[in-house]
Amino acid sequence: MPATIAAVIAGQRRSKRTGLMEAARYLRDKAFERVEATPSASGPGELVPLPLFGRAWWCRFFEHAKGGGRSPTAGKAKFMAQQAERGQGVAVTLAEAQAMESASRSFAYVLVASPEFVAWREWFADRGFRLPRPVKVDRIWMPSVRPPEEPTGGQFQTTQGEGVR
Repeated sequence: MPATIAAVIAGQRRSKRTGLMEAARYLRDKAFERVEATPSASGPGELVPLPLFGRAWWCRFFEHAKGGGRSPTAGKAKFMAQQAERGQGVAVTLAEAQAMESASRSFAYVLVASPEFVAWREWFADRGFRLPRPVKVDRIWMPSVRPPEEPTGGQFQTTQGEGVR
């Protein structure tokens, strides 16, 4: 985490700021998305923040929650949901963050309070999870616009490409 803070400060200095950006403005402007990795933060085991309710965050939540409340990774999804309710993200290894970013590129956005959002909320409820509702964003990111069909032969089917924006 200190490496991430150093990267933020270095980035603000490169942009010729005379003082550090206030925390509220930093979050509102999503300045964390513009932080460049420093050499010390580039190791695959280094912990980095996963932006709350970003595409990679939803990818990680989905991967841990899709198996239901009894799956081995259910605790990670529940922890993520609890942190989200407090307005806090999670820290993951750089390697995991990069893997989630890559895996989430094909994810579709689903508008909050839309019929599709309700369908996803019910899909997660059937698996023993309460879908975190983002407070300050208008969308969530899922593998498809609609939830997968029920498992057939051990695999779930998604409606790929349906309404991907």
